[in-house]
Amino acid sequence: EFWHRYIGPAPTSQHPSRMQNSDGHKVFVGDLPGDITDAELQAVFSTYGEVKNIHLMQPHAKTGQRCALLFYANMQAAEDAIKVLNGIYKIREDASGPIKVAWPREKGDRAPDPSGKIQEPDGFKLFVGGLPTDCREDEVRLVFATYGEVTRVHIMMPKDGATRVAAFVYYAKAESGDDAISVLNDQYKIRADAEQPIQVKWAAPKNKGDGKGQWDAWGGGGGGG
Repeated sequence: EFWHRYIGPAPTSQHPSRMQNSDGHKVFVGDLPGDITDAELQAVFSTYGEVKNIHLMQPHAKTGQRCALLFYANMQAAEDAIKVLNGIYKIREDASGPIKVAWPREKGDRAPDPSGKIQEPDGFKLFVGGLPTDCREDEVRLVFATYGEVTRVHIMMPKDGATRVAAFVYYAKAESGDDAISVLNDQYKIRADAEQPIQVKWAAPKNKGDGKGQWDAWGGGGGGG
């Protein structure tokens, strides 16, 4: 359940070119214990090749398990790790089940459109919808900082009677936004008791008609930015 919650059905074994960025070839690792460390992951995954970077995500509020994004210098190393470890290897002897290792799944299985990324003075701008009306900036920042440096969080004031609100999250790097979208959009619940997962996507340009529609769909009021 934890695996499907974050990335959906296991992706195909074919390497999507979008999974390579400045950090290397990106692999998603799921069903990790809550107290897993970078050193443990490094020891296991470096068996297959050079691991350039590891991003551990916050523990899941309900299960306590964690996921990670791991970056290999070489694509073959990533493919070998997926082939050998996925659904087979237990990260610890007392683990309840094996870990999941796969290429991350993009929404709609398509590469993000670089032309759709909005860069403003505060950074690369993401739209986040479906937040509870009492959501705090530090809650949002904690979740999104898992994927890179968050330079700003702007939560909109809810309209009267609204049950959800929206926010803008700004990243220092576009790659951080790509990672957040691929893992969180329509899959991650900001709180354990939330009815629906949040929506995460690149913000619409201000000069496009659907920009305001993003806010209205989630009960946001006033102008954003």
